[in-house]
Amino acid sequence: MYTDPLWHLWHYDHKTNAEIEAYIEKYGNGHDMEEAQNDSPTVGEFLELAKSYPTITFHGYVVEKPRTDFRVSIEGFEITGLTADEALDVRGAYGYADEFTHEKQPDGTYTVYTWWD
Repeated sequence: MYTDPLWHLWHYDHKTNAEIEAYIEKYGNGHDMEEAQNDSPTVGEFLELAKSYPTITFHGYVVEKPRTDFRVSIEGFEITGLTADEALDVRGAYGYADEFTHEKQPDGTYTVYTWWD
């Protein structure tokens, strides 16, 4: 995990929906849940997506108080254990991400990864 204590900023990887909600509760969300990381879905949309994909994990960063722009930001997600059809559905909905990859796993399922700049 990357941390910059001077700027009250730290990055996270592979965090579940519950962990993100706990971060928001602990650190607050100084912006509207409808704001987004550039062209990404909003924080609210990411959390809604987690209801459809229980294996989803998120990556992003936290800006802590005392900064006035404190927030929990989500830069993308990874979903494991998808069928081919599910992976295609995710690609159709989120293939516009700055980085979108999908990989077939040895067990025949797919892993999808997204990142927005």
